[in-house]
Amino acid sequence: MESYESSDDDCYEVDLLPAPPTEKKQETGYPSQRLVKTVCLVLLWVSFGFLTSVGGTTVVDFTEILHESYTHIGMALGVHFLGILCGLFLSGFLSDHLRLDRHMLLGCSAIAMGILNLVKPFSFHVIMYAVVLGVEGLFKGIIKPVANNLLLSLWGEAAPTPVNIFHFGFGVGALIGPFVTKPFLSERCPSLATNSTRVTLNPVCKSTADDDGIKYIRESRIGIPFTISVVPIVAMGVMFLVFYTRNRVSSIRKGSAVVTSQTPHGDPGTRLGIWGILIVVLLLCYYFTLAGSGFGGYLFTIAFESDLGCSKDDASKIASTFYAAFTSGRVLAAVFLQWFSIKTLFIFYVFGAFGSMLGMAVFGLFSKTSLWLFSAICALYAGPLWPAGLAWTNNYMHLTTMNIAVAETGACVGEIIFFWVGGYLIDTRNIPAIFTMTLTCNAAACLVTVILYLIAYRIGKRNFQERNLNDLELKWIPVAK
Repeated sequence: MESYESSDDDCYEVDLLPAPPTEKKQETGYPSQRLVKTVCLVLLWVSFGFLTSVGGTTVVDFTEILHESYTHIGMALGVHFLGILCGLFLSGFLSDHLRLDRHMLLGCSAIAMGILNLVKPFSFHVIMYAVVLGVEGLFKGIIKPVANNLLLSLWGEAAPTPVNIFHFGFGVGALIGPFVTKPFLSERCPSLATNSTRVTLNPVCKSTADDDGIKYIRESRIGIPFTISVVPIVAMGVMFLVFYTRNRVSSIRKGSAVVTSQTPHGDPGTRLGIWGILIVVLLLCYYFTLAGSGFGGYLFTIAFESDLGCSKDDASKIASTFYAAFTSGRVLAAVFLQWFSIKTLFIFYVFGAFGSMLGMAVFGLFSKTSLWLFSAICALYAGPLWPAGLAWTNNYMHLTTMNIAVAETGACVGEIIFFWVGGYLIDTRNIPAIFTMTLTCNAAACLVTVILYLIAYRIGKRNFQERNLNDLELKWIPVAK
């Protein structure tokens, strides 16, 4: 038996010769670090979703605190996604080329995101708000492909179910966010009319007024939910730094020989070729269309600013139901994978998302109930789409951190465009156009998926046995004899 050390300084053991019976018994006593790390990645994604949903739920309050329109706030959110765009390419460079430890990258980036979200509620101008969002996006862009790459390397061919459970964590965190945030949001005085939130306020309402003359029963205290949401993501950042430190100490004690890992020369699956490049480009287009159809980040604002007369409490309930359905969709996908292949489920959810979005565009703004119902149905289908794209592609090519970063670029660009256009459409009271835009993006996602399936039929499924030993993250994992 030989011991190696990967570029992430992760020590693992690989059988090169048959082991004697006594050694077999000793190996089976080692704890499985693969399971521990997967749980930590899921918890990281829970905190990630929690932080993201708190930011989305407080958009209305930021327009009031900063005295800015939704167009300007949407532009600030666009800066956030520009930061993510930079972080995506930086993550590929740091992980694949400089070969920095992935645990260290996750830990440092998570802690940095926590610090920035402590500062965010104290933004005194929309420019400061945009700068904080942009720097936060940089670290978020580093985390996303690195975490996905680490999970895929942990599980290999068995990745579809863990990937869905991993992304399920984001839905859990996003579901918690609105409930934690709601008690600390500002509350405007009731209006004389009931069919719109932008009417003359009731003059008998006794409360404080802001610089725009808008009266509030309860002023905003969004610094509290942001502080609460920072705790779990910083805790998980510290946990991944512990993994990094333990890897370093273990490698120093063992004095293991260094073998390069994640190199495109060692694994046939990492040499892209024309088909691999085409798959990555199409995956980029796929995530671009998903971002354009991802109205969940604006759902609270859409409900509150529509002509349905939704209060912030109503909007919070609609957003919470959306994320509950979003999370349930990922759980169901993980369960269905026990009986159906990722190939079958992927195309089922893509076309199901289009059908549900069609219903949303036609019936979604009829009433509060219809908005609540159809947004939940859309979320049920949309939830599994993000992890399904990665899990399906992993069966046909080896996804390095840079490959994932390039694909995620599509999502980032799509979100920049969506938040800019969405903010403008909300300001101009043209909310139905948002649903039309998302329906168009869903139709494009169906087309891209069909092309991906045609390419997959041409190249055939990836042979996982051809990868080199460093393709799997096997540190501290008992070796099956």
